[in-house]
Amino acid sequence: CALDEAEAVRVAHGSISPNVKTLSEEFEVHARSLEDPYVVTRRELAQLMQERATELIHLVRGKLDVPHLEDLKISKIVLTGGGAKLDGIQDLFRHYFKVQVRTAVPRGADGLPEEQSDPKYSASVGILLWGMRNLARENHISESRSEGRSAAIATAPGIAASVKGLLPGWRPGKRRGTSVGV
Repeated sequence: CALDEAEAVRVAHGSISPNVKTLSEEFEVHARSLEDPYVVTRRELAQLMQERATELIHLVRGKLDVPHLEDLKISKIVLTGGGAKLDGIQDLFRHYFKVQVRTAVPRGADGLPEEQSDPKYSASVGILLWGMRNLARENHISESRSEGRSAAIATAPGIAASVKGLLPGWRPGKRRGTSVGV
């Protein structure tokens, strides 16, 4: 698949600001539409990736430039997802927004294997934890306001078990090491 190949190239060779010594380094891309591999330099890939990252920054800026957010003072940006690991992305965001920038990792999930302590899982883990914590409020699962808390607590392990496929290797209730964070 072309997307799988592009992802493999991004992970293996991607950088927004490659080291000057590696700019002329070449690697092959195996495109489905071509019989022979296509040779690309790190400089060419970095230029393309920087253009896409700058596009992303402009999209974020556009989302923040709406009337109801105009008085919002941004002091920090937290990057999440697999793209947050891209070499140079923090510096680019720091340059455009003039604020502190950090990369998120999953926090608050006891027993999360080390390989899942990765920015690409931070949003999904955060959403799952938020849902599990907020399930205690009255909702479609609880039978009444007074029973809401106990119904949610009883349901939370079921939710964790139903999403185990989202994080390969994670088994709810099985502890591995120490807590990931709070």
